[in-house]
Order: sequence, then C-alpha cells, then structure tokens
Amino acid sequence: MKIHLLSKDNPFAVSSASSNRYIGLLKGLAKLNCNIIIVITGGYYHKNEKADFGEKGIYQGLSYIYLNTYSCTTLNKRRLYEYFLKPIIYLKVRNRFRILKQNKDEKLITWIRSDIYNFRLLQSISKKSNERYFMEINEFPDIHLTNNSTRFFWQRNAANAKHVFFETKILPQLDGLALMTKTLMDYFEPKLNSNTRLLHLPMTVDLERFDLKTQHENTLNLIQPYISFVGSMNDAKDGVSTLIEAFQIIAKDFPEVHLNLFGFWAYDTQKHRELISKSGLKERILYSKEIGSKEVINVLMNAELLVLPRPNSHQARGGFPTKLGEYLATSKPVVSTRVGEISDYLNDQESVFFCDPGSVQSLAAALKKALTDSNLSKEIGLNGRKVAENEFSALLQSKRLYRFLQGLM
Repeated sequence: MKIHLLSKDNPFAVSSASSNRYIGLLKGLAKLNCNIIIVITGGYYHKNEKADFGEKGIYQGLSYIYLNTYSCTTLNKRRLYEYFLKPIIYLKVRNRFRILKQNKDEKLITWIRSDIYNFRLLQSISKKSNERYFMEINEFPDIHLTNNSTRFFWQRNAANAKHVFFETKILPQLDGLALMTKTLMDYFEPKLNSNTRLLHLPMTVDLERFDLKTQHENTLNLIQPYISFVGSMNDAKDGVSTLIEAFQIIAKDFPEVHLNLFGFWAYDTQKHRELISKSGLKERILYSKEIGSKEVINVLMNAELLVLPRPNSHQARGGFPTKLGEYLATSKPVVSTRVGEISDYLNDQESVFFCDPGSVQSLAAALKKALTDSNLSKEIGLNGRKVAENEFSALLQSKRLYRFLQGLM
C-alpha cells in the first residue's frame, strides 16, 4: 500500500507532540510494508531545515519530498511569501504534485493534514479511481471560534474560510476519517456521506522515544528537582496562568523545587511574565520558548513531576492532549485536569493525580500531594506508563490504522 502524507510542514522539523504522533504512526505503517512519502507543501520554516533535509530524502526510515522549496525562515520572508509569491509558487507545487501521483495503476492513500493550502491543492487535481482520501482529526474544526489564537479579524476570517472549505469541499470526498475521541465521532458522523468509514484512533505516542533503560542527560542544565510543562503558552488551550499561580501557593513548602515552562509563545505570554515577576519566584520559574524534540525528551525524563493544566474548554471537550501521551510514556507522575475523555483512560490516585480544571487551589493541592508522597508518585508514574503501553502505543494503533486503510481499498 502506498501512502502520501500531504503536510504543510516537515513533521521531523517541528517540535510538537502532534508531529511526533504522525511520525510514530507512519513508522508503524512502514514496518507493515507500507510505501510512505511525506509530501511537504509549505516550504522550509525553520533555521537550518533546508541544509538538514535538502529537497528530498529518507529520514528515520521515512521518505519525504519538498514540493515547495521556498524558505519562510524569517518574518520578512514569510510576509513576502504570503502576500506576493504564494500564488506563483502554488502553480509549481500543483504541477509537481500532479506528477507525483501520475501512476494510474498504483493504489494510493492520500493522507491529508488539515491545512487550507492542501485542501485547495487537492481540489485543483482530479481524484484518481484507485486513490482514497483519508484524514485524522483530533479536535473540533471550529475551535478558532473559542480559542484566542485567532483574536485578530484577518486570522479569524482565514480560519472561517478553512472551516467552510473543509466541510463543503473536502469532507464529502473523504473515504476514511480517523477521530481521536468518541465526542468527535458523534460530531462528525451526521456530517459524512454514507460511503465514508470511521475509525476511533486514540491519542498515540512513540514509546521507543522514551526508553526507560536509557540514562537521559540533563542537556539544558536545569536545576533539579523540577516540575515541568511543555505545550503552548495559551491559557485558553493549556491554562499556564493557573499553573503559575498554583506553584506560588506550594513554593514555600517545597523551596528546593523549580518550575520549568517550555512552549510556543502566544498572546498570553506577557500576562505570564507579569505573573512570574510579581510572584517573587523569578529565580525558580523558567519561562522558555519551544525546544527541540531531543531536548523535550530529556526535560520530561528528568522531571520530578509533569503537569497538564488544561481548562474545561470547547477544545478540551472534543480533543485529547497529545502531550499527555508523552508525559505518561516517561513513567514520571502526572498531574492533570479532569477534562474531555482523559478520565476514560486514567484513574485518580492510581495512574494520575487529577485536579479540577480552572481551579488554582485544586491544582495546588494535587501538586502538593504528588511532591509529598514520593512512593505513591512513583507508583502512579509506573501505572501511567502501563496505560501508555496498553492504550496509546503508536505501534499498537498503527496496526489498527493499517487494517482500516486496507479496508478503504
């Protein structure tokens, strides 16, 4: 079976749990003898990406090709691309994409990552009779209506256009759709045509990246012991302000413990910095931009405690935090809010320390419990790893996905 993953960016060049999820599933499919090509349509977005990857090649056993070779590595280059060069480069990308899938006799799964550029690209080229369209979705398509990452009107207009285009043009053409939660299954099922097949594909994590027998170096020289969060500095999505305030409450009881926050800086970053400055704990709270995938593993594996302070939002109710899989894979104890379908897999005081979403006091109490009872924390961390192995293993889920994709043919 041949699979084209149509992606705006190179998942190997992006440090995110979502990209790691895709890579884990693709590696599992490759082990099942699938012929996979990651088809990159958005160009180069990161420093040294062009030098590291070139225009095509094989990385970690997976083939990739850049249909778009423009470098969007600086703000000025991104503006030049978005406002002037994009329509011209699009024509080149479309022609290269048409050539790539011109073999009429070969069965092909086109796996579409959610992006308006990719949607329009698909619409411009006829779907082959031996080709099947497949998507994997892990959140509501309308979260931009409640997430402050689209607070400016042009961002909201672009998100609205993507949403409408997806539901009217792409969704009716899908042969298969994998959804991360049962809530999403209920949401999408009435919207699909009768020929579209559905698969419940839970959050996945590549457990091989978190080898418990390996000694992971503290490459960033972080002061230990520390509590760690890795995600997005967006309160609507990940509740970072609640975590900072909860740490203030427990800091005096655990003077040796530090708090390290790593993630994409967002509109709430200034608010977070002000909270840290006023807390009097500036020397004990590290607020850092995103770090590379290898550093993420080292940071998580050397942490005393990992925290997911996600609020009870529209996004949380429909989706499932992919970073939770990475947290659990470390065998470190995890403190998490009880949102969405997390409690379908984890039990309080058994495989996780649960707290109430949006409550500073509840989060502080859970942090204190986890840091006070080391034996319980160790047991909970090991049980969390077992849940990851039994429910979220990329190898396990890729086998289910393989059977599903075979059925589409």
